[in-house]
Amino acid sequence: MLAIKRDGPEEVSLLLEALAKAAQHDVFDNMSSHADGWGVYAIGDQGALHYRSLTPAWEDPTYALIAKTAGSFKALIVHARMASRGEPKGSPLFSQPFLVQVNERYVALAHNGSVNKARLAEWLGFRVDLSYVTDSELLALAASKVDFSSAAELVERLREIVMKANAAKGALNLLAMVVDPRSASVSLACLEEHPQVNEKYYAMFSFSRGDFKAFMSSTVAYYAGLIKSDLSVDSDYVNRCTPGEVVEA
Repeated sequence: MLAIKRDGPEEVSLLLEALAKAAQHDVFDNMSSHADGWGVYAIGDQGALHYRSLTPAWEDPTYALIAKTAGSFKALIVHARMASRGEPKGSPLFSQPFLVQVNERYVALAHNGSVNKARLAEWLGFRVDLSYVTDSELLALAASKVDFSSAAELVERLREIVMKANAAKGALNLLAMVVDPRSASVSLACLEEHPQVNEKYYAMFSFSRGDFKAFMSSTVAYYAGLIKSDLSVDSDYVNRCTPGEVVEA
């Protein structure tokens, strides 16, 4: 998964090309494929786009088109899905990121990992058929239950909800974008949290050069040439996200 916030001519398509390669062959997960769909939420001064597809990113001509035109957006969040065992598949509506409106703000959320849906839904008071709801969608819907003014505050609140609901099941990696149309502001936040699971696979990295900010999964960073296979950083503009800490841009 990948999130970008920019205000300048930085090249966005390079990172999107890296995400497509990562989705097809995940170098940190035995070259497995994230083939269960993909999605994007992007916003610019003159338009916004929320697109979700069941077609794998590397096979979808719409992905290639968006990658070529992504420079026209000031912020975007992209996710390629590899569904966890037991999670619903077969519809583009299960693809991330999920977009929800919370009061005056809009929230786009992408998630890698797994939470206990039954416990989370019970804690939130949601009575739904969980066979047609993903754990990631429940996390997005949980945004309506908390107060926040930025993406970082939202991610902190979502982590607190998962802990209070005793719904932690494995990794809890989150990318969040909060858009406030009243001020035309956009904030991004990243959380890497993966106790006792594959560190190379779940590692997250940040990129910062001037007004160009990005958060990305390890495989995206690898295919973009920003890190090596041992997770060592190969760029002056890249840092490893500290596990357990929320990072904001």
